[in-house]
Amino acid sequence: IVRIGFSVYQVLAVLACMDSRQPIKRMLGLDPGEAHLLRNAGAIVTEDVLRSLLISHHIKGTREFMVVAHTECGMQDLAESGFRERLERQSGRKAEEPARFHAFHDLDEHVRRQLERVRAHPWLVCESGAALVGYERVITNSSTGSNAFFRLKR
Repeated sequence: IVRIGFSVYQVLAVLACMDSRQPIKRMLGLDPGEAHLLRNAGAIVTEDVLRSLLISHHIKGTREFMVVAHTECGMQDLAESGFRERLERQSGRKAEEPARFHAFHDLDEHVRRQLERVRAHPWLVCESGAALVGYERVITNSSTGSNAFFRLKR
């Protein structure tokens, strides 16, 4: 975080799972306004997350992106077809959206794939043509609260 006078210039955007066991601000030592926080089930880089990252990067000037995932995630090993069938049975109706729930099996591979989706987007570059400065992935153990940080540079 770069502080300019009394304002904060945000350089970090964080995508995390919506699970409330992850106290993201406290875990990363962030004060209010120090990062853009995006949350959804499973910390998935969806079209909406990409849209938010583009705004965050090009309009607000963020330069780094972090994915925070955790063990015991409800999206890990979710049987998508069975879940969809259950929802249809409970509601008595079919739905077109969401087309996928983005379940995953291997947590580490899942986080790598999310980071790659960000890296691969052609608009997530700065004016000089350089890509976002850094990517980081954090795996949180939901039982112990311990974190494993991995820093990846382009």
